[in-house]
Amino acid sequence: MVVVKAAGKGAFAIDALPDGKYGIKYTTQGEYDKDLPDQAVYGGQLLVTQIPATGVITIYGKK
Repeated sequence: MVVVKAAGKGAFAIDALPDGKYGIKYTTQGEYDKDLPDQAVYGGQLLVTQIPATGVITIYGKK
């Protein structure tokens, strides 16, 4: 699991995640517990995602 406290809106990438499927959720002042599409990471790929405003985003492994 990776939790990012974002100081503003924007895109970012996470490196060195184990191969697998990841869920992504964020919370901002205007949106609570919002799901983004799942992403699969294989072969050292970056997981690239974004948050629309200041808030917290969580990337977590799924089975």
